[in-house]
Amino acid sequence: PRSATWRDAGPLRAALADAAGAVASAAGFVSAEAAFGAKLPDVRAGTRDDVRAVLAAELAPFFDRTRMDARSRAAALQWMTLGLFAKYDVAADTVIVVPATIEATAELFGLPWLREPAAAKALLCHEVVHALDARRTKLFDRARAAADGPEMQAVSAVIEGHAQHLGALAAAKLGLEKEFARVTDASSGDAFTGRASESPAVRASAAASRFPYVEGARFVAKIAAERGADGVAALLADPPSDPLWIERPALWTAREATERTRARVAAALRAFDGAMPADLARGGESPSIGALREQLRASGLAADDPCLDRIADTAARTWSERHGFVVAGVLAFDDEESAAAFVALERRLSEARDRAPGAVAATYADGAAGLPGHRARRVPENAPATEVWTVRAGRFVLETSFSGPRFKAAAVEEALRGASAALAAPDGEKTDAPK
Repeated sequence: PRSATWRDAGPLRAALADAAGAVASAAGFVSAEAAFGAKLPDVRAGTRDDVRAVLAAELAPFFDRTRMDARSRAAALQWMTLGLFAKYDVAADTVIVVPATIEATAELFGLPWLREPAAAKALLCHEVVHALDARRTKLFDRARAAADGPEMQAVSAVIEGHAQHLGALAAAKLGLEKEFARVTDASSGDAFTGRASESPAVRASAAASRFPYVEGARFVAKIAAERGADGVAALLADPPSDPLWIERPALWTAREATERTRARVAAALRAFDGAMPADLARGGESPSIGALREQLRASGLAADDPCLDRIADTAARTWSERHGFVVAGVLAFDDEESAAAFVALERRLSEARDRAPGAVAATYADGAAGLPGHRARRVPENAPATEVWTVRAGRFVLETSFSGPRFKAAAVEEALRGASAALAAPDGEKTDAPK
């Protein structure tokens, strides 16, 4: 039977307006106009051929880039539109619903509720999120630029996962939680695989179809729970390129944390570099974390210290001239306790070296540049003094050694202050940086 819910323009536009208001509210906007602008996306009834034409245009750059032939393109488009209830057309800013597919699903699986206005509102909560993302993110551009199938799958999972996550919150505001879940099940193949077939091939195909919606929604929900709206916004601005990250969100969040850590370490060294005279020779390679661990453990005193297993990143630079040098290094740790333990370990190692036969006598002092740690000064015969400083800024350790008449303690201390300030995290992470 034909359903006015899915075919008549008036009911469809009324349902979309309700969905848009709920999506705007769920996304934190004061009104639909604030979220979508003066004009809401349009909605119309269409056919599978209409949807297939939209997908063909959207995916043409990806198909061209991956050198997909005409036959493979046709097969892919046929598979993608099989059972599809609706499609948001980015270029036309229009949701196309496919009444024939919805009505056939309702008839085949005995789902009369699919013909009710509540089902239309629930489905449009999902589709309207796409319209919001098209206005406020570059997600669809990123999908079109995907380099290969796995990247397309990962970005699509963020696109559909966000529509599922935010759409569910919007449906809840309309009192349609149950309807949203049922529409999701009906449109993602669960009804078919649960009632019509036990075929492994059919189930595998359905699982691939569900991946962007089910796994994508779980991924976005995990990011939202751990990092809130800002975390979701960052995800939409730079979605993952590997489906593995969708299946294992912890890997994605660890990747982001690693990138933020590396950015802070690099910023600290840039700040130190900015405090050094421009005419100095610059160089030095950063040791790998593994090499650094092995070097420290070779001393024997550090063999079992667990802080060495919690080094997250390290980098170093050198500045030199004919009569002197400065070396600066930054080590990032997983937590402040490990950083503090490393500073203490460095003190023990340094003192042990100074007690060895033939070692140059050293004097020690606590802290530098307003940061906790220690300073060692060694004065060999007929040579300039060498100073080695190790201080901690939150979960980061700054180490510097310098020697030569041109390099004064006050200048190095000022460079350390700049480096420690650069380590202050944008998310408010404590660094013990001096005020």
